[in-house]
Amino acid sequence: IVFIGPYEHHSNILPWREMHARIINVPQTKNGLIDLKYLSSVLEKTRSDPDCLLIGSFSAASNVTGILTDVDSIASLMHKYG
Repeated sequence: IVFIGPYEHHSNILPWREMHARIINVPQTKNGLIDLKYLSSVLEKTRSDPDCLLIGSFSAASNVTGILTDVDSIASLMHKYG
């Protein structure tokens, strides 16, 4: 399963689609940030499958809005659940 953010560049999405990976789009909050509560809840649900590889593929910043991604928090969640 590949988790991507709400403002990913097409070049980050296309390779995963071509590999037929299951992609989960993590929405943004009202402030335009990646919804960490949503990510945490989905990771919690998916960790029940020990054979499932979890990949976080998030851009560090939006090339459109300039919003910075909290990569440290995302990395902590990804490591916690996978």
